[in-house]
Amino acid sequence: RAESDLSSVDKWVNSNRIELNADKCTYMVFGLPKNGKSITLDPLRIGQGLIHHVNSMKILGVYIDENMSWSTQTQFVSKKCYGSLSLLHPFKHILSTDSKKILVNAFVLSRINYASVVWLGKMNKSNLSTVDRIFKSSARFVLGLRKYDSVSNEICNDLQWLFPRYMY
Repeated sequence: RAESDLSSVDKWVNSNRIELNADKCTYMVFGLPKNGKSITLDPLRIGQGLIHHVNSMKILGVYIDENMSWSTQTQFVSKKCYGSLSLLHPFKHILSTDSKKILVNAFVLSRINYASVVWLGKMNKSNLSTVDRIFKSSARFVLGLRKYDSVSNEICNDLQWLFPRYMY
């Protein structure tokens, strides 16, 4: 079925004088592996080009993986958020609490909130704890607290942020 669909796409592309770059085409099979075995397909071709299989892909800024575990998305968001926090860290004692809160909302929480309705509600406990750690690190930065100071109450009461596990 996939080959006949790709053949139809190839015919349509050729009839409309469009050039398709097969090197940039990829495919992914969604679903949970049964009995620990992943689904494998024969190599797919469109025209003379080979379409490569990938385990995850980025669509509109959100990484989707084969098992829909959102681990790739969580790792990407975590890396970006901690990178932003590390760039803001030198200003920790210079900026006011309100200024730090604005910067964290702009550079950290906006990354978590982007398309969060898609990926945040279906996360496993490991990914959820990663996002919780980002929230807590951000709160410690805003409130000027040390690394191991508790901030759970301050996140809800003072900053009025909603933990990811309660969003969806």
